[in-house]
Amino acid sequence: MTLKKTNQEKILSYAGKGALGLLVVLVCGFVGMKLYPLVHGPDVLLSTFKDGANLDNPMVSVSGKALYTKNLMVNGNPLALSPDGSFSETIVLNPGYNVVSLQAKDQFGKVSTHDYALMLSDTPGTPNLTMNTTPVRP
Repeated sequence: MTLKKTNQEKILSYAGKGALGLLVVLVCGFVGMKLYPLVHGPDVLLSTFKDGANLDNPMVSVSGKALYTKNLMVNGNPLALSPDGSFSETIVLNPGYNVVSLQAKDQFGKVSTHDYALMLSDTPGTPNLTMNTTPVRP
C-alpha cells in the first residue's frame, strides 16, 4: 500500500523546508555580520583632505569617521571619538612637507595606520615655526 501525498501536504512540506533554509541563511548572515569587525579590523574614513594635498593654510582640520575603532591617535596624540565614531581635530602644519599619521585600534587589539603626506606652501602670512638660536647679548 503506497501513501500518496496530497497537493496540500506537498506544499506544506516545501514551505517547511523553505522556512528552515531561510532561517539558516539569516543565522549565517547574522554571524558573518558580527564576525566582520574581528576579521576586517579598524578603519578610518577621512573627510577633510586627501593624501598628497597641497595646502595654503597651516591650520588643518582632521575630521572623519572611524569604523570598528576603540582608540584613535593623530600624530601620536589621542583623539576623542563620538559614539557614532566621528572625530574632529585641528592641527598646525609646518611650511613644506608634513605627514599626518592616523592610528586606529579596535577592541581586539588590531591596529590600522594611515599616513597622509601634505605639502604646505610657504605663503606670506604663514607663521615661521623655527626658532632663532642666535644668543642675545646684553
